[in-house]
Amino acid sequence: MNNTIVEAFAYWGIVPESEAEMQVIIDRHHRRWVIEYPRNSEVFTLYCKLNRQPCSESEAREWLGLNFQRSIMSCAWAGLNHDGLVLGVTLPNSSVNASQLLSLFENMFLLRATLEMKFS
Repeated sequence: MNNTIVEAFAYWGIVPESEAEMQVIIDRHHRRWVIEYPRNSEVFTLYCKLNRQPCSESEAREWLGLNFQRSIMSCAWAGLNHDGLVLGVTLPNSSVNASQLLSLFENMFLLRATLEMKFS
């Protein structure tokens, strides 16, 4: 686990298991986020399940089409997995320090809220 993630976890009061490659984080609104940091990888991924799930193929396409709207999404992405719609960001470990990671988490929190309101 890189120092950036260790410092952010310390700020959040999280003590990760030594062999862990992912951590669940519960935000102040009791929403679940996951940060994955594989040992032999140069990237980490932060993502969450969106409360709004597509009810049709066209709605799923609309959500996934957000990936082409960089003015809204910036470096974030929308995707589908076994849980449904997810919002995430994947960045190189070396691209952010702990302070920037904390800001990134806050920006992702705000983006999630904005997207869920937009599509409600």
